[in-house]
Formats: sequence, C-alpha cells, structure tokens
Amino acid sequence: MHFKRRERSALALVYGALSATGFAPLFWWPMTLFAFAGLYWLVRTSKSPKKAAKAGYMFGLGLYLGSMWWIGNAFWSHAPVPVVKVLAIPAVLCLGAYLALYPALCSWIYKKLPLKHGVASAFIFALLWLGGEGLREIVLYGFPWNALGYIFEGNLPLMQGASIVGVWGLTFFAAALGALMTCKGRRTGAAIALALFITAYGFGYYRLQHTEQLAAAGTVRLVQANITQAHKWDPTKRLIQLEQHAALSQVEGTSTPDAIIWPETAAAFFLNRQPELHPMLAGAAGQSLLVTGMPRVELREGKPYFYNSIGVLDGYANIITYADKTLLVPFGEFIPLRNLIPGTVKKLTEGGQDFTPAQVPPELAIGALGTALPLICYEAIFPAFTARNSYGRDFILNVTNDGWFSHTPGPAQHFAMARMRTVETGLPLVRVANTGITAVVDGYGRIVKRLKVEQVGVLDSTIPKQLSNTPFFARMMSAKP
Repeated sequence: MHFKRRERSALALVYGALSATGFAPLFWWPMTLFAFAGLYWLVRTSKSPKKAAKAGYMFGLGLYLGSMWWIGNAFWSHAPVPVVKVLAIPAVLCLGAYLALYPALCSWIYKKLPLKHGVASAFIFALLWLGGEGLREIVLYGFPWNALGYIFEGNLPLMQGASIVGVWGLTFFAAALGALMTCKGRRTGAAIALALFITAYGFGYYRLQHTEQLAAAGTVRLVQANITQAHKWDPTKRLIQLEQHAALSQVEGTSTPDAIIWPETAAAFFLNRQPELHPMLAGAAGQSLLVTGMPRVELREGKPYFYNSIGVLDGYANIITYADKTLLVPFGEFIPLRNLIPGTVKKLTEGGQDFTPAQVPPELAIGALGTALPLICYEAIFPAFTARNSYGRDFILNVTNDGWFSHTPGPAQHFAMARMRTVETGLPLVRVANTGITAVVDGYGRIVKRLKVEQVGVLDSTIPKQLSNTPFFARMMSAKP
C-alpha cells in the first residue's frame, strides 16, 4: 500500500490514539499491539530518516494526547488562580508535543541504521523504543507516565514478567510483539511473536499457580474522605476536613488496627506548631498509630524549608517519626530554575514557597507493621527509585491525593503504575488516596481490598507479608548496605 505524506502522518496519529486504549482504565492491550505494528510498518517503509521521525512523532502525539488528556483537568478545574484555567489545553498540547519527541528520536535512529527490516531489526526497533522510555524517565526531572509495559497491568499473568525484567522489560516485550507482526518475513515474525507471548503468559500463569501462602504482617485502617480539590486548601474548610478524617477513623470496626492511615496532606497543618489540634488527632488514633500526609517546615539558619511529608503520630498526637518526599512534581511542588525565571511564577499547588526534596533515603518505621518504603504521590511511578530503595523494607506505603484529576483515567493509571511496583519488588502495597483509588495489594500484584474513586469510606485490611524470595528485578536494582 502506498500513502501520500499527509495520509501517512494522519495514519500515524490514528495509530497513536488507538494505542492509548491499552492503558488504564480500558486495558485494550491487543489494540495497542496492533497500533504499534502499524507504527513499525510506517517507520520501516519511510523513504528517509526525517520521514520516519515524523511518523514516530505523530504516533507519539496521538499516544500521549490520547492517554494523558486528563492532565488538563488539574488546570481547568482546580487551578489556584483563575488565569491558569486558560493554560489547560496549551499545557496538554505542549506536554504531548514534548513527549512525542522520544518516539520521533527512536524512529529517526532506526532509519539511520543499515538494517534489512527483518526479525532482528524488529527487536532493534523495540530496543530503541525502550531507550526512549528510559530517557523519558531521567530527562527534565523525569516523567515516565504510561510507559508501554503498563498495558499489561490489566492482565495478571502477563504482569508477572515484571518480577524478572520490570516494567522496562514489559515495554520491550510489547514493542517487540508489535514490530514482529509487520517486519519483513511477516510469517516468521508472527510465529516468533506468538512463541514469545505464549512463553510470557505461561511463566505468569505458572507463577500464579505456585504462589506462597502470605501470612498477615499487620492490620490497617485506610481512610478515604473524598475531599474535592476545590476545597482541599480552603482555609475555612481545612479544620472541617480534618474532623471528617477523624470521624471516619473512629468508625466501629471488628478490631483495633495497628495503624490508621490518611492520604497525602490529609492534615493540611503544621502539626508540630498547632498543639490545639492534638486532642482531635489523639482521639482519631485511639489505641493505634496515626499515619498521615502533612506539610512540614524546618528552620535552618533562620530560613524556612518546606517539605511534603508523611508523619507517624502516637496516641498523644506526638510526631514520633516522619519521611519527606524526594521526587517533587515540577510546577506542582516547585518551579524549575526559579532563580532564572523573571517575575513571580506560581506553582499549581497552594502556597508561595517551593517544597524541598528529602535529604535522606525514603524509610518510615510504623510500629508493629515494620518499616515502610514511603512513596508520596507520583514517586510510585518511578520503577528504579522504588526498587533501589526496597531493600530492608516490609511494604510500600503510597499516599496520594489524585483529587486533581477527578473522575478521569488519571487515578486508574496512577494506581496501575503503583501496583506494578509490587510485582517488581515482591513488597505488598498499602495505598491511601484522598479521592481514590485506595487499596491493599500483595506482592504478586493481586488486589486484596480496594475503595473506588470518589467513594467516601474506610478500608480495614490485613497487610500480606512480602514475598520470601525477592524478585530478580529488585535484587538487581536495590541498594544493599
């Protein structure tokens, strides 16, 4: 088939948009593989590296706009200043335009290589795609949202491959399957793709059929108050919201949990400076520890430093330990290169001061539950960061807000990525979200219990123990002392 230049660009854009359906909440991953096969066909039949790059760029534009359009909701619905609303559409377009550069680079390099476009070349294209995803994780503070391997999060057996190769390996696997279907020697490529698929699925099925019995490591009560982002930082409503969390924490249950856990910035106060709140917090904790997301301020040489933190409070509301966020959201929690930007540029979140990243590796001791790997908000989307810090931790604790994205695909995609971390590390996940999705997941990625998006309620659950055999991916990545 021969297509004109504009037709090829339009087709690449359509393929990209179709590939977006493989991510949460749809998980139509066969559609993504079909669309990726179309991309590879367009790239390998391009007449020049420049035209291959254009095909890759248009595919990336369709992929990232199609899977991340909901980010505009943060600007349109919840911006702290009305003028920011007008940035909703430009922000999404600019993000898509930037992220599309990586598929373009991958396609350009592929076409520059002296390849015959056969089976081996399909694997090279998949490797180049993986390289682009790797760059996306580290360039400009990193934004590895919706790496291609996450399309398999909706299929538990296929997801098990992450225990060996992580989401990076699943990304290579997905790209290779798609490319093999339209390489030269298509029958051979299709046969190899089928064999790879059967092998991956068979491994996952076998692993799930031979799971170990996971005893309970402790009990938790997770509180999801469903506070809308429009009210989150309203000074007239913050105390009421704290009371809502306290009331939900005191709902009668079958037993006393080891810890009651609230989501990111559920306590929107500097708790160590406001002792008048201690009776309410102590009442919420009861005989349990209270773990809550909270802002924290620290004075050094007379200068205040602000942190997005998780605090552990005892029955008297004393903060006995805390952990600060390491990976901050650009423009949401700090303004990049602020000293070089003229004038006053406000971040999307409330407050005029930028947050400061943590100075020590993430670790949080929570009484009988053991030592958690604390991941605040989007820290859970970084596989290397999570795996490197997983050694010596008993479970992953991910507290987040997600109220920014309301009832869009955003919360489901965020949860899917956090869930993938369990298979990579063998650690169970305790996830507490302000507006959802709140859940407990075991080390095989199986959901133990969950609350839906925009549901008010509490989730009482045991935490399964971590896997006795640490997955290969975590062993290779973790930083042992």
